[in-house]
Amino acid sequence: MKLQDFWTYVDPAPADMCWEWGRSVGGPGYGVCWVDGKCRNAHKLAYELSYGPVEDGLVVRHSCHNRKCCNPCHLIAGTQKQNMQDAVKANRQAKGQSHGSAKLTDRQVQRIVEMAPYRTQQAIADQFGVNQCQVSRILSRKRRSSSLS
Repeated sequence: MKLQDFWTYVDPAPADMCWEWGRSVGGPGYGVCWVDGKCRNAHKLAYELSYGPVEDGLVVRHSCHNRKCCNPCHLIAGTQKQNMQDAVKANRQAKGQSHGSAKLTDRQVQRIVEMAPYRTQQAIADQFGVNQCQVSRILSRKRRSSSLS
């Protein structure tokens, strides 16, 4: 794609609405395009075309929480920490068994809680193939608290 053609691939909408990327979408749901032999995120490119380069150490965030949106009015630069806070606020981060590194299902976590009064943490850990620290964190609600409610 030629850089000067970028906006032709954005679906037009009124200025206050999301302008969605109308071409390829990557695995996480962000619009993507090839420019000068590099795969780029469409929203970041829209930001750079509108406001200039993103400062080192910053990411482009969506105030609308729409990953395909390229409306410059919805795009803001910020830290990765702010981006993660946005995800929490919009309830977009993986939790419980849907988290990519989860070793236990929500049902197994509930079973661990039910077994705790009757077995040692080490015995429970051995049964579920995790370490005792993981069982302790589950029981103290430091991990997977959403599934214990």
